[in-house]
Amino acid sequence: MERIDLTSASWTDRARSIQATSLREWVEESENYSHAQIYLPITSFPNGLLLDFSVRVAEGPAYLLPRLAQVELRVEYMKLLARRAGVEIEDKIRAFMQAAFGFTTAPWHEIRLPEFEKVPPTDRELIDLFHAYLKITMAAPWINSLPVRVVKEWIELARPIKDVAYQRSSPSIDSACAHPLLALPFVDNVSFDDPADVSQLLTELHDFLHLTNKRQNYPLVKKKEQEAAKHLLDRYAVYGNYWDAFVECVVPLDEPFVINISERRGLHFGTPGEATPSYGTSSGWELAKSSNQLVVFKDAGSNHVNVRVTDTNVELIGSAFNLSDDRGHKVRQLPDFFQSTSELLMFSSTKEDRPEHLWVNIPLKAASTTAVSRWTTVVMTSSALIGFIFLLFHWLSAGGNKTVNAGDVVVILVPTAIAASLLLVRESSTLSAQIAKEWSRTAAIFLLLLWLFTLFMFGMNKVDWGTKPERSTRSAENLEVRTLAS
Repeated sequence: MERIDLTSASWTDRARSIQATSLREWVEESENYSHAQIYLPITSFPNGLLLDFSVRVAEGPAYLLPRLAQVELRVEYMKLLARRAGVEIEDKIRAFMQAAFGFTTAPWHEIRLPEFEKVPPTDRELIDLFHAYLKITMAAPWINSLPVRVVKEWIELARPIKDVAYQRSSPSIDSACAHPLLALPFVDNVSFDDPADVSQLLTELHDFLHLTNKRQNYPLVKKKEQEAAKHLLDRYAVYGNYWDAFVECVVPLDEPFVINISERRGLHFGTPGEATPSYGTSSGWELAKSSNQLVVFKDAGSNHVNVRVTDTNVELIGSAFNLSDDRGHKVRQLPDFFQSTSELLMFSSTKEDRPEHLWVNIPLKAASTTAVSRWTTVVMTSSALIGFIFLLFHWLSAGGNKTVNAGDVVVILVPTAIAASLLLVRESSTLSAQIAKEWSRTAAIFLLLLWLFTLFMFGMNKVDWGTKPERSTRSAENLEVRTLAS
């Protein structure tokens, strides 16, 4: 069960509870014990930092394992899958997997441009990026004289490896499993005496993945081995973008228990997967913003997701929601259960073929009562601006001899300024401000144009601030004439 609260324009508060069955049958030599201290996988996270993360297991404390220990567990799991699939992970491939699964992006982000998260670099750009990256991060004695031609050859050798990863997980320029050259500087216990050793490692990695893929599809291979081979390739691709979190905890052996996880994660606006989940991005001037959240949707027998909006000025358009896998492809099959209101979206599924990672795309809009006031304000400011434009054309058509009475200016500007100020004041939350951004910009532009027109006419002496109304002047003249006549 995962609950996602949209609390601001940048962040969501997430709470996840996982119900686990008793572990007695899975723990060896446990007859004399009621509890066990174990390493427990809890969930999968996108590569990156955790914010406001906490976890409790069986109502007790749990401790997140160090990063290197988590990497070692993933590598051991890959070795287990390889044995089940009938293939072997050599020492060089194992060392590479340790480097790739534990890859940190800081050195790479110093070189590659942020826009490459959305638009993949060209082949030439990729060659230049990896050439500069390896010269900075790799410690081999020959690295400073590395020709660009060699880097191009390495990228060509790694292209089938990238295809394996991109077919099974989200395409990412930051995935060391899809782009092995990223992990190359961090491969331990493997000597690179010359560039040919790098080519040899890439060839062995390609051969290993190719053999595993053949066993996945070869009809004479046992079904269990085929399934293990498929799972191995899937894990290899996924571990380039995600990491499985393990905690050390004490759990009861004879009764079910609950894992409770909470964290804060970035709210993503725009197309699923076009930016990393850690950052929120706005998408233009649309009146309805499309919010996207990445969820794990196949780590239990059944998965339940509910998304809520906490700001009463914002509503979910639940009827327009859609689901995409982590490669951005729409999921055509419907969940088992689905329900939506203006404040809540809920769905769940037990299907075996559901995606492991899921983008939940939910459009957001201003609440109906708020939208009415915003439409009223925009209509008032726009009509006042149109009125001033008509006055300006009337003044020009009259040869510039007409003036506007001060009362006319006050009647137009004062109600409009008050209405616009109500729209421009601080919103109840940053999420509401994000949804109302276009409305506020429009009202501000109209109000600014109104003031510019007023100042222009005042500067041209076309606003008569001291002239009395014409009707009062004529009355005074008539009174004076009657007085003289008497």
